[in-house]
Amino acid sequence: MKREVEDRLKTLVKKGVCSLDELDSYVRKLKRVLERSFSEEECKKISEFYKALSDPTRVRILKMLNMRRMCVCELTAVLDLSQPTITHHLKIMERAKLIRPRKKGKLTYYEVIDSSIIKNMEEVLKRR
Repeated sequence: MKREVEDRLKTLVKKGVCSLDELDSYVRKLKRVLERSFSEEECKKISEFYKALSDPTRVRILKMLNMRRMCVCELTAVLDLSQPTITHHLKIMERAKLIRPRKKGKLTYYEVIDSSIIKNMEEVLKRR
């Protein structure tokens, strides 16, 4: 890793993009930054989480599920959306670990896993 960073920096210095007096020191600093940043896998998980929150319908569903457990048919009635559309949104939120399903007889009810997400959203609204 260090050699790759060093080689790329040397190329930038040669091209006049960067001017570095102490290349080794700079490489060590950049390596520490890289070590402290998120891994590729962590970035994928975080991106999936925020993608799940990027749709206004999913944000509404999440808020409703934070108030009470609901099944697909209830969400369909409340939001006036088709069953496949609601199911699609729920699957995205489930993959992002925002909600979890609970079977009750023939129906599956959905609930929010961590209500602090809703509190954070409400804080965002207060600041806008």
